[in-house]
Amino acid sequence: MFRIRLAAPALLSVALFAAMPVHAAKPVDRAESVAAPIHAIQGSGLASPLTGSTVVTEGIVTARTVDGYFIQAPDGTGDDLAETSEGLFVYLGSPPGAAATVGNQLRVTGTVAEFRPALQPHQLPLTRLEAVTAQIVLATAQPLPAPRVLPPDSLTPESDVAALERLEGMRVSVAELVVVGAAGAVIDETTLTAQSDGVVHAILGSDVDARNLPLREPGLPLLDAGTPPAGKTLPVFDGNPQVLRVDSRAQPGAPLLDLGYDDRIINAVGVLGQAGGRYSLLIDPVSPMQLANGYRGEGAFSQRPGEVKLLWLDLGRLFDASDDPTRAEPVPSPAGYQARLAKLAKGLCTFLANPEIIAVSGAENVQVLRDLAAAVETNPTTYCPAPAQYQAVLVEGQDPSGLDIGFLLMGALADGVRPRVERLETEQIAAGDTSEDKAMIGNVLRLLSERMVSANSKPFMSGISMSVSTTSKAWFDRSAARPSCALTAVRTL
Repeated sequence: MFRIRLAAPALLSVALFAAMPVHAAKPVDRAESVAAPIHAIQGSGLASPLTGSTVVTEGIVTARTVDGYFIQAPDGTGDDLAETSEGLFVYLGSPPGAAATVGNQLRVTGTVAEFRPALQPHQLPLTRLEAVTAQIVLATAQPLPAPRVLPPDSLTPESDVAALERLEGMRVSVAELVVVGAAGAVIDETTLTAQSDGVVHAILGSDVDARNLPLREPGLPLLDAGTPPAGKTLPVFDGNPQVLRVDSRAQPGAPLLDLGYDDRIINAVGVLGQAGGRYSLLIDPVSPMQLANGYRGEGAFSQRPGEVKLLWLDLGRLFDASDDPTRAEPVPSPAGYQARLAKLAKGLCTFLANPEIIAVSGAENVQVLRDLAAAVETNPTTYCPAPAQYQAVLVEGQDPSGLDIGFLLMGALADGVRPRVERLETEQIAAGDTSEDKAMIGNVLRLLSERMVSANSKPFMSGISMSVSTTSKAWFDRSAARPSCALTAVRTL
């Protein structure tokens, strides 16, 4: 059973701030400033009982971000109730100034708000102060509140999705996490260099396997599910409440995490925020955190006679080194372009063992695919000793950026006469689709492809491969996304 705690009224604390008396009998006028400790602002539910009120509160700055900072009540000054948080985010919309130095105790005046990103209107809200009108430094170099240990029962498959609400905005710690979602990459499209984006997803524990690996189960996301039509039952995905987002880029100066599946994070300390629809541990710049590498994998297995390897490969916006004057596009340096081709070729050869059919997205043109095929054959380090002789097939799509989808089909002779994969026909579908939710159509087509391929995963002589492309703008501007899909019928020998 999946549960969610709804917002509930909370009693305001009668604790008094020095020089800021609270008259409990006086009705709250939302236009006036109300003195309120942080736990009274947070309340015991998802939403603050003071939403929309202008309040004056105090706390020690515990973390700085690019658009605000966190404050928390000093140890020993809270209400001692487990249901209410003693931390709060102060939103400025720009980097904080010197007043919000970590360790400073501030008196802040602002408006209480519940924030949800425009593109995630159903995610859990983040209670924060906005429209800040005053930040008064009361003391400097104060000891930070001791971090609260993340309770293990709040990060299980059976947990309430809002189980960590009571620690929102507070300093927290966790003894050990194991990564189940590796860090992404930020690519400089001119130099084609990459670095980690600093964000991983992890679960409590020291190892992960098939017994505890969180998977994306079928169904609508729990917070988006709503009420189905009368007489209808729709599957609901619980969102994997056991997964914690770990962000090492939120606090400037924090060590950037570049971790993969099964790597471990030990003794992590930070502030508990929200991002991406789930609670997020924002790693402190100064932290006792330790890291340990996990299992790195062994690559594709050896094939038995009659088996064929199929791969979907997202090239991640791979443009060639020539400028197309008809559109604004990044133009990588020739050296950077060749280095990226060599890296992709090495992965195809050494880790993936040259799949016979590669469905590709994110390629600028057919020449990019031909260049990649050549890199597989000609790399001087000889990590591709068996020739693949990939043949490039590209389908011009409708992506505004000019990126297209296509295939690399193994052309090496299987019997001395015929190629290992012979292209029979290529068909483009949904190229001119104008329906409202284009991103969803792209996802449905991709899922269908995987099912079709999976149904033919046993030894076969012919099959269908499909590739789908939607632009990244699909998540930000629905009117800009134009998915396209290509079906290729193939015969394998």
